[in-house]
Amino acid sequence: MAVPTSRLWPLDPHTAAKHQILRWYLQAWFPILGKYNGRVVYFEGFAGPGEYEGAEPGSPLVALDAAIEQSAFLSNEVVFYLVEANEARADHLRCRIEERRKEGLPSGFSFEVRHAEFASELGSILDELDRNGLTPAPTFAFIDPFGFKGLPMTLIHRLLQYPKTEAFINFPLNRVNQFISAPNDKVQVEMVDLFGTKDALTLQGYDALRGLYQQQLGKVAKYVRFFTMYGSDGQLIYDLFFASNHPLGLTKMTEAMWRADPYGAFRFSDETNPAQTVLFDSSAFDPTAILVRILDRFAGRTDISVDEIERWVLEATPSYLGKHVRDALRMGEEQHAFTVHQIKRNGNKRRGKTFPSEVLITFVKPLLPPNAVQPSLFG
Repeated sequence: MAVPTSRLWPLDPHTAAKHQILRWYLQAWFPILGKYNGRVVYFEGFAGPGEYEGAEPGSPLVALDAAIEQSAFLSNEVVFYLVEANEARADHLRCRIEERRKEGLPSGFSFEVRHAEFASELGSILDELDRNGLTPAPTFAFIDPFGFKGLPMTLIHRLLQYPKTEAFINFPLNRVNQFISAPNDKVQVEMVDLFGTKDALTLQGYDALRGLYQQQLGKVAKYVRFFTMYGSDGQLIYDLFFASNHPLGLTKMTEAMWRADPYGAFRFSDETNPAQTVLFDSSAFDPTAILVRILDRFAGRTDISVDEIERWVLEATPSYLGKHVRDALRMGEEQHAFTVHQIKRNGNKRRGKTFPSEVLITFVKPLLPPNAVQPSLFG
């Protein structure tokens, strides 16, 4: 959609789907981090007015609702730090939050709505932390611009260098692809700022630009995943990039992405009704592709635990989860592709056809010859 100029605008289907992914993830993130930390921070850049024309909640209120739903698991303080450059929208957001406060909120919730540019505000926060030698509380940053201006990679790097920080970023891939080769010095400076390297100016095309952005995030985040949004005309609009240094964060975001797209392609189209997204259904998943990859990776190795296999799959493949691994291992056992030890690593006996983390497996040979073309869910 075009960049809105009004205070409020209609909610489109791909934004509704984006909010679902955000909510599903935060429903896991708040209790995991809030249980063991005195304070957690939800930070949002480009926060908007807090609602849409039809009174649907904007992302700050989606995040608030996720925290309220998990408030029984939050031990202390939850800070919502919301940044919006448009003054009318910032004022509207304050009003919406004040309405929610009057309705009653958990005592540990606090809010800061700043009328400011995202980059300057986050930069000032990080500068103050650096001056005082401080480390921020566990922070989830949702960065959701309409365009590519004011989203510097150097700032994202500074944020993600701290422990227990994660970022969920709307990367406007379609607009970047349109403007990357523009003979405009200002735009080229903005592109270098966005990617953090002049290499971006030599690239064009979705795959190349997405790959460079993922590579740049990967310099400070061990785990980087993306989810692609398409319009009703089939045109790619943007990618949602998730960056984290914790495997549990990766697991929970991958689960949220599977809920939004149960076929594992990690894409959403406005032609799809976001209300019809469903939890993972085994009928939507073919374990053959992942089984082939597991057999190839661990061929000839003995006494490999299921948790080691799951860790490798999580880190080395785009989207598979532990339950996918277990489905694949059950198929492999039925096909006698490996030997499953009946005594687990802890000395207890394995229950038949189950694959808890301490089950050990010995792999004899790959399912396919080394040079064979291996199937993939991703083409």
